[in-house]
Parts: sequence; C-alpha cells; structure tokens
Amino acid sequence: MIQQLIDQHLSAITAQIRAKYPSEMESYAKRLINLGMDADQVEEDMQAVLRTLVMSNESVSDEEFFYILNLFPDYEQFGKQTIEFKITLEGTKSWRKVRLPAILSLTELAYAAIAAFHGMGGHLFTLKLNDKQYSPFEFELGDYENSSQVLLGHLGLKEKSKIEIDYDLGAGWGFNCVVTKLNCEDEPLLEPELISGKGYNLWEDSREYLEFLIEDPKIKVQDWEGRFRQVGKIAKEEGITQFDAEDCDEFPLEMEVLREIYNPANKD
Repeated sequence: MIQQLIDQHLSAITAQIRAKYPSEMESYAKRLINLGMDADQVEEDMQAVLRTLVMSNESVSDEEFFYILNLFPDYEQFGKQTIEFKITLEGTKSWRKVRLPAILSLTELAYAAIAAFHGMGGHLFTLKLNDKQYSPFEFELGDYENSSQVLLGHLGLKEKSKIEIDYDLGAGWGFNCVVTKLNCEDEPLLEPELISGKGYNLWEDSREYLEFLIEDPKIKVQDWEGRFRQVGKIAKEEGITQFDAEDCDEFPLEMEVLREIYNPANKD
C-alpha cells in the first residue's frame, strides 16, 4: 500500500513538472517522435525520464532542483510519521480513534472515517481544513482542491487541529476529525489502524432513525414494509451496532473495500 502511495505521489509530481515546463516537455516529445517512436511509447518514456529526475535530482537546474526538493518528501523518515485522530460522528456522542501514516492523503482520511463507523461508501464527500475545501478530483465538484494529492504530513497539523468531513452530501452526515497525537514510529506504519471507540455506527440513508435509536431503542418508527416497530429491532435486523473490539480487526479490510468502491483501478 505504501509503495502504491509513493508511486501515486511521484506521478502527481511529474504531472506538476510537465505543467511547469511545457515547452521543454514538448520539445523532448518531438525529438522522440522524430526517432520513430509512437505516441504511447513517447508518453511512457517521458514518464520514466521524469520519475528518474524526481528520484535522483540529477542534471537539473537550481530552479528545478529546489522545486522538486520542496515537493518530494524524504520517505524513509516521512513514512515513519503517524497522526492519531479522534473522529466524532456529528450530532451524536459516537467517536472512534484512528492512527494513520502521515504519508496518506486527505482522501484516505475520509475513507478511514467512513470505515471506522462501518459506512458502506459510494457517496460523495468533501473535506474542510482552515476554510480550504477538498474533494477527490474524480468527483468533479468544481472549485475544490484534489484531496488525493494532499498528504496529511504536508498540512502542518498539530494537536487539536480539526478537519471536517461532509459525507453523503445532502444527507447531513458529518465527521469531525481532531488530531490527538503526532508520533514518529520506529518502523513505518503500513496500514491505518482503528484503536478504540464508543457509540453506534453509521446508519446509511437513515440519519433520523439513528437519532431515534440513540434517544430510545423502543421508539416506534415505520419500517421498510410500512409497519410501525421499535427502532431498536429494526437496527438489529439492519446490523446497526455499537463499537466493538472486533471492529479494530475488520478495519483494514473495510478500508480496502472503500478504496475499491471509490477507485476500482486500485484493485489488483
């Protein structure tokens, strides 16, 4: 997973370099085409050259060197940094604590919040930090920064820093993610971890029923067949439970499922 993230970040950096030096890239492409290479091979070769440039910082101008240096982190050290969040389901007392590698993106933080509360995923989401709005590029939500290209470790987060997540836009689900601890581990944390929690999980598409459930499981509501029954019994049938220690073991798998739901290209 970490190697995949490194590859994704390398690709993002090379894309920025191409945008910064378009004439140089165009000239290079023309030279390769004149040598008889087809367009696909030219693209592949250009990516290889740019990736080598980023990794080695060889044969570049001072401007290019510092541009790359500022973008590309020291992964040996950076990969050992972790950030712990307490994530609260807005409007409830339900919370979860997760620990994430700082190398993960804001998009992965959203996945972690959804997975920590057993969300099914598939809905749009946005993130907000210091009045700046983010969402995955593929959501096409307009004037939002691409959350998949913003790493947690580059945000300058401190204890008590807060990131807000709006999930299932229009349904009113919100997660408040507050930084509780920043660490540097002896070894890189390879996958996000769910540490602890309390309270009910997310009830997709049924926020009002979750509110009734929290207030009193004996409150009667109309079920999917039109019958009036205790909301607690409906919740049990729907698998809506409170936090359990076993959730920590299931968390990595749920993260993987969400990655596949939101970006099937990540599936092996």
